[in-house]
Amino acid sequence: MNNIKSIALNSYSYLTKYVPIIMGDKTSRNIHNLNVIKYESQNNFEGKLSCGACCYVLNNYLKDYNIVTSCKKSEIFIDEYLFDHCYLVKDDIIIDPSYKQFFLDNKTDDNIYTQSIFNLPFVFVGNYTDLCELYNNLNNIHYKVYSRNLDFSIKDFWNNSEDISNILDMDKVLIDRNYAKSKGKLFYNLHLSSFVSS
Repeated sequence: MNNIKSIALNSYSYLTKYVPIIMGDKTSRNIHNLNVIKYESQNNFEGKLSCGACCYVLNNYLKDYNIVTSCKKSEIFIDEYLFDHCYLVKDDIIIDPSYKQFFLDNKTDDNIYTQSIFNLPFVFVGNYTDLCELYNNLNNIHYKVYSRNLDFSIKDFWNNSEDISNILDMDKVLIDRNYAKSKGKLFYNLHLSSFVSS
């Protein structure tokens, strides 16, 4: 697991380069939480509303290091609204580049709770037990600061998920112009971006 973690934590530049392209954004500002920390960094990388794109790009990055992952998608209704979440899995290891979005949830105050999250690695790498432990620790801090528990549970987003690994084709998009074009403008832009130096 340590090898996967160290490689995943080196993917920041790769994600901030390619995820905005798939999302149709000109910059990576939207995948960062700038409410408390006003500049883009690994600490405030959140991936809000871009979990699919983050997983798509991170999977390809990991594949370059011979780490083959599957992509899982969970769905949950909250107050009659359907929410979903995507994350990567390698054996029993969860690799989630956008896990912080659920813990931050539009919080704008700078306190021990938000700082605890900003101090976490920008990608979660661990098993389900590790994720539960993280949740419990943060929930305890959240309760001390806000006098209420977090409004979601681990089971909401990281349990009973369906496999959607068939979407993981970034390697083909980057090398096959016609294939990228057939998938639409954003994927064609992704293909073209691979020929532009960082």
